[in-house]
Amino acid sequence: MLNISHIFNIRYSVSRIFTFYPLFISVFLYYHAELFGLFVKLTPVASYVVAFSLFFLLIFYKNHSLSLNKWFYIGLIFLLLPFSLGIFNNWMTQDIMADFARYFAPFLGFTSALVLFRRAEIKDLITFFYFIGFIHLCFYYVSVFSKIISVLDGGSIVEYSKNGLDVHNLPFLLFFFSFKKKIFNRFTYLLLAGYIIGFIINPIIVMSKARMISMIFLFILIFLFYLNNKQRKYFSILLLILSSFAFNFIDYQHTFSRFSNAYESYITDDYSKDASTSFRLAEIENITQTLLEKPIERFPLGLGLGALYYDTYKPLKGGVSQENFRPDGGVHHIFTVYFAYVFRYGLIGLFIYLIWLYTTYSKISSCKNED
Repeated sequence: MLNISHIFNIRYSVSRIFTFYPLFISVFLYYHAELFGLFVKLTPVASYVVAFSLFFLLIFYKNHSLSLNKWFYIGLIFLLLPFSLGIFNNWMTQDIMADFARYFAPFLGFTSALVLFRRAEIKDLITFFYFIGFIHLCFYYVSVFSKIISVLDGGSIVEYSKNGLDVHNLPFLLFFFSFKKKIFNRFTYLLLAGYIIGFIINPIIVMSKARMISMIFLFILIFLFYLNNKQRKYFSILLLILSSFAFNFIDYQHTFSRFSNAYESYITDDYSKDASTSFRLAEIENITQTLLEKPIERFPLGLGLGALYYDTYKPLKGGVSQENFRPDGGVHHIFTVYFAYVFRYGLIGLFIYLIWLYTTYSKISSCKNED
């Protein structure tokens, strides 16, 4: 059994983070945008360039033999084909580079993590994740304070896409499973409980369909695979209490109206009911039909990096920022990510990505470290 009691001492964590360079570089990469934002306002393009440059510097630091994960090379070599196809189809250079980065980013980040933590021990990984988690905890309570001030100033508790709580999946899972181990004092656990409650109610107060679906899916996985019968009982009681609170003190018809509007938009094909949902449905139809125009030619490698789609088959009547449109009327950003993979990288690109996910998860699942 790993002795981890000292890892959760703040003084030890800070000391370890700032004296062991893999951990320090990881924290810097995680928050590079916020740190640079203190001194200069970077454009999105500049921010991505900085991030990718830092990752490349990271994987080559004291790694002169270029001992990198095979998926780094697989992802990079594969991209040469859709990259060439994007140039041949004369798509915009900026869009080509954006799609290159979008596909390669997971492989680059994964390889960087392996290079970094090849030099680390399990206690360093735990230290890193909890250090990041408690930074998020601080941000969360700042957002809670901002929300309270907003409500006291006359703002609504429920506001679409405004004044939400700063919660994320990874810290939630970290804090949720921390309750299974007696590693913190009562006050710390009280703070963690506040974060978990905030994670549950946040999709309601910002009226987010995506966050609500993600949260429900996450809870189903936890309930089915990670809790025993006793824990499932307590978990169910907690959800019932929070649900009761939500339905008694919040106008749920207004809060969940985005779900009912999305349903009506799909059933009646009325774009005005929910432009956000209708846009995504139109996006899928236009992309699918474009691929089916020449299936043998387009499905293997897609239309190349930077490919645009047009509302040839189903009109687009709003629900997306105008920044997504190009001068010729084509749309670059694709919300439904797996359709984006097939459209730009083809079935081969999607297959490579899914195989990478599967093999990585299989290796992680084979680890039986009870700590």
